[in-house]
Amino acid sequence: MLATLGSEPIELEFRKAEPDDLDEIWDLYSAVIMASANTPEDPLWVLGKHPSREELTYQIEDGLLHCGFYYGQVVAATLIEQNFVKGYETFPWKSKIPLQQTAVLHLFAVDPSLRGRKIGKQFMNYCIHFARSEGYKALRLDAMPSLVHAQALYASCGFESQGVGELAHSDPRMRRANMYELVL
Repeated sequence: MLATLGSEPIELEFRKAEPDDLDEIWDLYSAVIMASANTPEDPLWVLGKHPSREELTYQIEDGLLHCGFYYGQVVAATLIEQNFVKGYETFPWKSKIPLQQTAVLHLFAVDPSLRGRKIGKQFMNYCIHFARSEGYKALRLDAMPSLVHAQALYASCGFESQGVGELAHSDPRMRRANMYELVL
C-alpha cells in the first residue's frame, strides 16, 4: 500500500474495476484485514474466504466492483450490487422502497495507511452518484456494531440508521448488524 502522505485530503479517480486491477484490490483487502484484525474496527473479513480471489474475479467480470485510485494505485474498493444478504428482504426499511429498486454496498474498504485523508467520503460520494445514475431509489448497507468510524462516515454521507437487523451470515459474530439506508 502507499506510504502515509501526511494529512492533507487527496483527490481520487473512480471507476469500475478491471481484471488487471485484481492484484492491487487483493492487496488492499489484505492490508485492511491485517490493520484491523483484533481491533474494535475489525470487519471480521477472512481473506481467501470473504473476500476470495474467485469472488472478486466474478464481481469484476460482472461490473460490480468499484475502485478509487490515487496516481493509478487502488486505494479504495467496494461492491455496488443487488446481491442482498438474507435478512435484507424482511428488514423493516423505513422508506419501503422495494429491493429491486435498491443497491447495496458490500466490502467497503479504504487503504489503512491513508486514513484521515477523506478518501472514504470521496469514495462514498462516488458510490452514491453511481447508484443514482443507474436509477436506484435507495442505497443500503449493513455494518457490524463495533465499526464506529465506518458508521460515522455513513452518517456524514447522509445514510440514516434503520436499526439492528438479523442477517444470515455463516459467521455468528456477523449476524447482528446496524442497517443503513440513503434514499436517493
